Amino acid sequence: MNQTYKSKISWWLFGSVFGLLLGFLVVGIWQSAWLAVAILGAVELFLLRLFTNTYYRLTPDMLYIVCGWPQQPIPVASIKRVAPSNSPASSPALSFDRLEISYNKYDSVLISPADKAGFLVALQQLNPAIQISLP
Repeated sequence: MNQTYKSKISWWLFGSVFGLLLGFLVVGIWQSAWLAVAILGAVELFLLRLFTNTYYRLTPDMLYIVCGWPQQPIPVASIKRVAPSNSPASSPALSFDRLEISYNKYDSVLISPADKAGFLVALQQLNPAIQISLP
């Protein structure tokens, strides 16, 4: 049972960041600042990759959190608690409508699956001992 859940995206966040950088890119082209254009172009491509390749994959034993290129594996058996969060902390979540996953003894990560209910049901089926707090 491998299931993949795309990240929910706050389009206003994506649009404002991408738009601001695109504006700087246009100014760099207009001013012939080619080094700045190259750097801003690379940053735009990196951000585009993050926004198009952030997802969460559940396997029978693991939760893989993929954000851009790296992936963070978390054993499903180590997950203790899942609770809603709207923390602005940096995380592999593209929305502020987040879930905080507490695992091991002191570790936690924030994610934002688009299908939050489906994700929670699948996670609970894999590990019924997980405490799920809903608002």
